[in-house]
Amino acid sequence: MEFVTEQISDFTDFTRGKQLADLLQHQYGVVLKIWVSGDGKRIALCIGTKERYGELLTFDRICNSGLLQPPTYLDRSLQQPSGSVGLADLFYLQDRNGFQWAALVLQNGRVEFWKCKDGMSTWELMHTCELCNSLRGRVTSVCTNGTIIVWCEERPATSTNSVSSVCRYCICKRSLELSQYGVILGGLKIVLHDCPSYRLFFNVASEGVFMVPAASAPGTVSGLLLIWLPKEDILSVSAPSHGLIHSQKLTLGGSDFKTVVLRSIGLLSFTGIHEIHNVALSSCGGLLLMDKSGRLSIVYPTGTQTQICHLEASKALGTKVSMQALDSLLALFFDRVLYLVNLNTGKLVQKIVLTVDELIFLDCFGGGDISFLGKNGIYMVKRATGPKNYGQHYVNNAELSLEEMIFEEACSYYQRRSLSGTRLTVEKLKKEGTFQAPIMLSTVLQNYLKHKRVKGLGQEPCSKLLSIMVDELQSYSSLEELKSCVVNANESDITSFCEELVDQELGRLLRSDIDRGNLVYLNMIFCTFPREAWEAVKSNLQLQSNGAGSLSARATSDVWKTVVGQGDIASQESLVNGVFPVFELICHSLYRFRPKWLPKFVTLTQQHICGSWNYGSKDRPDRIPLYKRALSVLPKREYNSTTTLEVSEMEVELLLCSQRPKAVMQAIKILIDLKKWSRVIEVAQTCSQISPLLRKDIFTFLLTEVSQHRNLDNYSDQLWALCPEDMSAPEIINIVLKNIPSSNQPLLPFPVRNEDQLSIGLLSPLLIAAFKQRSMLCDQYAATLESPSFPPPTPPRDHCIIPRTCTEPALHVLIQQEILPRTTSLPDIKTDSAL
Repeated sequence: MEFVTEQISDFTDFTRGKQLADLLQHQYGVVLKIWVSGDGKRIALCIGTKERYGELLTFDRICNSGLLQPPTYLDRSLQQPSGSVGLADLFYLQDRNGFQWAALVLQNGRVEFWKCKDGMSTWELMHTCELCNSLRGRVTSVCTNGTIIVWCEERPATSTNSVSSVCRYCICKRSLELSQYGVILGGLKIVLHDCPSYRLFFNVASEGVFMVPAASAPGTVSGLLLIWLPKEDILSVSAPSHGLIHSQKLTLGGSDFKTVVLRSIGLLSFTGIHEIHNVALSSCGGLLLMDKSGRLSIVYPTGTQTQICHLEASKALGTKVSMQALDSLLALFFDRVLYLVNLNTGKLVQKIVLTVDELIFLDCFGGGDISFLGKNGIYMVKRATGPKNYGQHYVNNAELSLEEMIFEEACSYYQRRSLSGTRLTVEKLKKEGTFQAPIMLSTVLQNYLKHKRVKGLGQEPCSKLLSIMVDELQSYSSLEELKSCVVNANESDITSFCEELVDQELGRLLRSDIDRGNLVYLNMIFCTFPREAWEAVKSNLQLQSNGAGSLSARATSDVWKTVVGQGDIASQESLVNGVFPVFELICHSLYRFRPKWLPKFVTLTQQHICGSWNYGSKDRPDRIPLYKRALSVLPKREYNSTTTLEVSEMEVELLLCSQRPKAVMQAIKILIDLKKWSRVIEVAQTCSQISPLLRKDIFTFLLTEVSQHRNLDNYSDQLWALCPEDMSAPEIINIVLKNIPSSNQPLLPFPVRNEDQLSIGLLSPLLIAAFKQRSMLCDQYAATLESPSFPPPTPPRDHCIIPRTCTEPALHVLIQQEILPRTTSLPDIKTDSAL
């Protein structure tokens, strides 16, 4: 496959494009550093002298719609009265709403967050904060993935010791959240302290932070490469000349670098001094390393490494080397030549001679081809197109090639819109057998099928692909038609169209894998169209209530798994962020539009779960009990609120439908707080039949309440009937005495009777019944022991009849083997034989 370079921009489509081209050609000023956004639409330059930073300039690509007002640039002077302020790094970020941000991290620890208005090159300073807790801290290297910021901070040396002066750095992190209202930074956490200086690189594909020793690192540790995985909080130590050394879990307060090195002190003498010439991130999640000898290798997040090739040091290291890896292709640039190398084989694929001395590769990990920035514009490395005339060999393989191209384009479309950093490949798309982004693939097919008939092919191309996608294409085609009807409908028809649209969207989502993006989209549907979403839930689950008060549904097991799924995100953090799982969304709709169905729905869902999954399986989606997930959607009870009674009654129903002992006892406590005494007795009578242990717990708890107040006296007969058979009168008296409220009245010979005190007359029926029950049990035991048939009589022994042919020696053998009883008499045998 032949590759060519194509210019996609000559800077005329950028704001201040002429000034940008002049700066890149070094016509005036010295460009110290260049930053380019991943999509290539925003460029930032830091100009000045080699000794001092001067000014930061930004250039943005002009939108097709044009600018409605004069743009304001993110230009910032780095000159201060006390001297120039060093710029540690600059990052282009994007929030959940699609707005572009720029984070400027200065070397003194100050961070400035700038926001760009959509469609215009208008930047506005939104937030300024300090990364370091210490005013004397200095940032030497920083990286981010949009959710956390990790930096290497230099701190003043505490002593004149040479080791302390070198290991005066620490690796720190803060959480980061961008929203339309501002920036939220979490607290500072130390990952590694008392370490030498490191350069940090964050690979979004693997969510790993690679720490490469800086030039100032001592020779003994210059060969140690650290890899930190924030999600697992695991730190791996690797040596470019040795491979993985060891991995360890970080401690809560951060790990000490000396402790990490001591574990590998024996291998330090073998690693040697390793001078790294250049580094770059790869789309597979690893880090590309090239040392002074020209050896090029890739280090993976696990700490393992693979050597790719070995370049001639005299040619490779004479000038600055730029490199980037995308999938299985590696692009290397030095000495005005772009080398394309196969990462799997290490062989040279092609050499392309360029007219630039330096270039900067753009971030293409989100999808697309390898592209780079030169002094004359932005270029893309793409595959050369084939001949326009179709030969016989091409005709036979055209359909297969077109299918491969469509699959690759589908992966590119999906990857650009994916919330995950995991790279999607064609092999993974085919292996899973499902299209995670069928609407994107349908768009590709729609654009391609405009030219269904290709000369020389005869039949309609991509017939196999169309047969796979026919159902999804029809579904999405009808959905797109419905959306267009909603846009063009009048006010009288908009309601019916919205109901049908929400019904189809909900049905599609319930029959697919719910990821984070689909879950946010589903929350938006329930929030925007609450009543339509409720009708769609009834329609897709086919919820019906019969006259007996029970609820039924006719959904498939896959739909139920989707409904109950996402139990791992049903936490307080997710609920605070406003992203509810599917089960919680349905429960919220039930509570709003049909509250009496909510406990029945929880019971119905539990029945379907028990029928679909093994109750003790670890893969069950209901790791959090369903009644607790349903309780989380109820509004909080407020003091003297009109809705407090309704919420409390709903809590009781949800607790009772679980039939769990702790939940039942909690429901009874809520009813007692509400002073619904008749309902307390009713629940006690019903739930006492679940298990004997629960019956004893309920009776003991209610007996405690009887000891403290007189509100249950009218229900004493029903309460005494719940007394367990194995509970004796002394046990009852002990429970009552422990829970009777203490009286502060003085002892009198004839004390005045208090109406709230428990009387013996009230307890006497219970004590008499317990005594009689105990006596009956004792009588039954005595009758069993005194029975003439106890112990049972010994069964009679049956004598064996020996055949007449048996002789005396054979008889002794049978007796020794215990086949015949020893009571067998030999004289009788002899007499018979004599006859």
